[in-house]
Amino acid sequence: MAIKIAVLGGKGGVGKTTVTANLSYALAGKSLRVAAVDSDTGLNCLNKAFRQPKPLFYLNDVLTGRCRIRQALSQSETRQSCYVLSLKEDTSPPAQNIRALFNQMEQMFDYILVDCPPGRGSDTERVFKCCDHAIVVFTPHPSAVKGAAAVIESLKPYDYLKIYSLLNMVRGDLVKSGVIPTPFELFNMLKASPLGLVPESDEIGFSPVAQSEIFDIIANNLHNGRSDIFDCVRQYSGFWGKLKSKMKRNA
Repeated sequence: MAIKIAVLGGKGGVGKTTVTANLSYALAGKSLRVAAVDSDTGLNCLNKAFRQPKPLFYLNDVLTGRCRIRQALSQSETRQSCYVLSLKEDTSPPAQNIRALFNQMEQMFDYILVDCPPGRGSDTERVFKCCDHAIVVFTPHPSAVKGAAAVIESLKPYDYLKIYSLLNMVRGDLVKSGVIPTPFELFNMLKASPLGLVPESDEIGFSPVAQSEIFDIIANNLHNGRSDIFDCVRQYSGFWGKLKSKMKRNA
């Protein structure tokens, strides 16, 4: 029976799609069957995050009965147990069949991760109402923290949901110098279970399904109930760390 997870954010640009792709890939690396589903009606780019070609069939086709689920699933070339179900560009899938779709898919997978539209609209609500967990992605930017807090507050009436927060795009040099709050302070602002921290990284941004120690930690937290948080400050300690921090600020 699959665990269904809505990946949410209070605003656009916090990295939901990249998180969905990386976390799906990391879970599949544990020999788990994983489906990443695109329901972000604004961007529809989950298949691009996986570097997958344009599919023959989409989520829309499954929900309208034009094809079967297996025909619309695209298998990862490097993780055989990881699949992507794409959403057709500039479209919104029919709401009435979402729950029935998930009910069918949960027999096929261990995890189903759904990349949701940002904010708290009806497109997002109809997805998380069908899920077991919610991961709210946010960045250290004040507007992202405020948006994430609003989303988490809106989820609390749904007591069947396990709500996690995931801090993305953190610059450890700015944390160490006190320019931005510490991860501990940021997580405390949201009152949701911390799932993990992702440092700012060009590698993650441009190679979203590459092997990543960061997302292996997060996948382990999710699957095994651990609470390990990556130390984004450690690399900026000591002489070489201070030099690295100075070079980063001047870049």
